[in-house]
Amino acid sequence: MSALQALWQREWQLRLQQRGTFWLPLIFFLLVMTLIPLSSSASAKLLQQMGQGAVWIAALLAVLLGSDGLYRQELDDGVIEQWLAHRQSLWLLVLVKNAVHWLASCLPLCLLSLLAVPLFGLPQAVWPVLLAAMLLGTPILSLLATTGAALTAGLGNSSLLAVVVLPLMLPVLILASGVTGLAAQGLAVLPTLALLAGLALLAGLLLPWAQAQALRLYLTG
Repeated sequence: MSALQALWQREWQLRLQQRGTFWLPLIFFLLVMTLIPLSSSASAKLLQQMGQGAVWIAALLAVLLGSDGLYRQELDDGVIEQWLAHRQSLWLLVLVKNAVHWLASCLPLCLLSLLAVPLFGLPQAVWPVLLAAMLLGTPILSLLATTGAALTAGLGNSSLLAVVVLPLMLPVLILASGVTGLAAQGLAVLPTLALLAGLALLAGLLLPWAQAQALRLYLTG
């Protein structure tokens, strides 16, 4: 069995053992998505406008909730130190952790986000754009959150995670929520989706490397 396969299996086994880390962000996301329209007496038009941003605010908070402590167990158990001692690529470990984290935590959020269409009375034509924006935007949010988790892993203060990554997440939030509004108005959405795709590619290339360097610096510094 290759190192990549072993890492992949180990990460999914950890996910199955820690079911709370899987369900908690999803439950939080659903609560925010349902409570906002149920508790609001806004008009149908205003509710639609609220829904375009509410789904992304809920996703952002759920991503932060699910990313806290991502590397803490590996540091406490000495897994990363052993990985470095055997001269294995730390970047590979980080890449696999991020891929499993997105598949287990963010992909379900992408599917659940479609509930915003009936809950907020969004036009039916919006859901393909909303799903595409979620599939492109959540990897960026997830990578930013896990980068913050790597930077704060040794500090034991989870509140610092939001302080580190929230300013970097706001441009993604504005772009992603804006593209849903463009779709609702029947305007062109491909340029904004292409920009999100480019940002997702850039984040996928740079942020796992940055996380690996942050963890290496913490262990050797």
